[in-house]
Amino acid sequence: MQTNLAGKTYEVQTESDGKWTFFASHNVKSQAIQQAQALLDSHKYSGVKVIAESDRKGDEIIFNERAEVTDKGLTVVPIESSPVCETLADCYQLEARRTIGRLLRQYLDDVGMTAMELAFDFGRLKMLERDDKLYIGALSRLASLQVDKDAGEKPVDRQNKLERLYNQLVANAQKMMKREDLNEALQAGGLQALIDKVNAEAPADERHMLILAGLAVHMGEQGDWSGKIEGLVKLLDGQAGVVVQAYVDEALAEILDGTAAITELLGGVADAASAHRMLVQLCQGRLPEVKNPLSCINELNKTMAAYELENARDAILGRVARGIGGVKPMTREGKEGERTALVTLIRNLEGYAGLLGGPQMAEALTLRAKMALGREDGDLSAEDAVASILAYLPSLPSRAGFVLDLSATDTGAKQQAAVVRNLAQAMRGLTGVDALTG
Repeated sequence: MQTNLAGKTYEVQTESDGKWTFFASHNVKSQAIQQAQALLDSHKYSGVKVIAESDRKGDEIIFNERAEVTDKGLTVVPIESSPVCETLADCYQLEARRTIGRLLRQYLDDVGMTAMELAFDFGRLKMLERDDKLYIGALSRLASLQVDKDAGEKPVDRQNKLERLYNQLVANAQKMMKREDLNEALQAGGLQALIDKVNAEAPADERHMLILAGLAVHMGEQGDWSGKIEGLVKLLDGQAGVVVQAYVDEALAEILDGTAAITELLGGVADAASAHRMLVQLCQGRLPEVKNPLSCINELNKTMAAYELENARDAILGRVARGIGGVKPMTREGKEGERTALVTLIRNLEGYAGLLGGPQMAEALTLRAKMALGREDGDLSAEDAVASILAYLPSLPSRAGFVLDLSATDTGAKQQAAVVRNLAQAMRGLTGVDALTG
């Protein structure tokens, strides 16, 4: 086993069925302890210990904890798209992180962290690599989505490339464990201080990654999802520049993509319709103050009102759209309750030139309207559903914007003639371009 300058090594061992086996070896104590804690939290082993070994002092157990073994059956979540990652830098971009967040949603919700935090957690990355169901399943799904068939690339080639990128990610996470100065700068002077430090010291192509590394450690120290959100909100001190806002916006978007985070943020709600309504109001910063909240929802609402956090807003609206576009009832009050809930949502979603949430929301509302606004003898047709939604939109720009958004979706493509007729109807009364801008 390779030793450090002090002549010490730290061996991580796991216990299964009463037998202790070697798991990994480290030269740095903190790395070994972090991995041991991650292994313990996985509940795959009945015990985990770290043994410090040196020629001078011999062996010393410095970590020895027990855990209940449970098989949580965590799997990858099916996703339909992924940005192509060719370099390690690509892996740190927001869309790549959000993609991993969705793919590993069950795992990330279980351990209470974002994809950004995972990217810099050496212990958990190594543990994930040993979980064939998650690791191989994730690589396989990403490879199938990213493969360049036009260039003759095969899925196995893309998977091998992604595995090499993962190894680079792990190696960099291990290196970042020694950069305690990054989080120290953030703690001492806020996110802007970290950004200034990195910009002054690091090559341009490493700066984004280093800022994320410092921010990831900060988020990991905040506890639960509400704590992470509150910790990010506090980084916006009223004088935060656009770069600080951008990093906070991205980090919030990652959190708000997750079901567990949204559930914790909202606390107890009566039904899905209430949750959707609150989220739509929250993303615009106009949620009425929640009395005796169990989370930082009021603080987040004020932040959404004060700053243009587009990624965070889109993450919230995307979650609402996915909920509305499903088939589960939004209320427990039958047909009339569903109708009232949908109409309320439509009116809350009206924007200057369409509905908030764009094409995804337009399609989700249309699918829901077919059921919720239907008659006793059955669902509405797509054309009648669109017409019913238009009837609840008072302004010409919002009606035209809704139909244009719908035309960009699969539902719109399948109902092209109906969409065109509704668009023509929506455009009636427009006297010029000025009418589209209110």
